[in-house]
Amino acid sequence: MSLRELAKRHLPYPAKQGFKYIYSAILPRFRYDKVFWDTYHFLQKSQWWSREKLEEYQMQQLSTLGIPLGFCWEKGVTDSKEHAFIMMLWNRVGFKIGDRCVILRG
Repeated sequence: MSLRELAKRHLPYPAKQGFKYIYSAILPRFRYDKVFWDTYHFLQKSQWWSREKLEEYQMQQLSTLGIPLGFCWEKGVTDSKEHAFIMMLWNRVGFKIGDRCVILRG
């Protein structure tokens, strides 16, 4: 279990806020695990694939699931993959890993 997951589950709210501040100061290459970086680099590469290549990849991956339209949750891996997808979406609109950001809540 990653440090981020431990903090998310076990710390009280005020401690979580302090942890977020400290955690954000860690360089991205140390902050994210291997699963995140593998997924992130794969997404960067695959966004330029042709339609045929995408369909081939989808058929290859879907044929190995065995559960039609099932959702797979892999402990310790799913959070990192999901985070990589979210970062890739932000990357498309100009936000880069390591950029400072402001979170506005109302």
